Amino acid sequence: MKQYTVLLLVPDYFSEDFGHETHHSWVKAKSPTGAVHEARQKAWDTHKNEHCQKEDYYPLAVYEGWHWERTPGKFR
Repeated sequence: MKQYTVLLLVPDYFSEDFGHETHHSWVKAKSPTGAVHEARQKAWDTHKNEHCQKEDYYPLAVYEGWHWERTPGKFR
């Protein structure tokens, strides 16, 4: 199992600011595809919306290893 950092786009019907709301996950998986699956499950578990489908979280990036945002402050 490898460590991955996955960035998912939150579905438009579930987002307050579509195109800007993301879900960041650190997961362990055998492959990048498996990492997306694990990250989608984490996102779905976090939001717990019965109408939300795990597959609606769109993968934007998958990086091998665990990565952190190091930019101070918020993006505008």
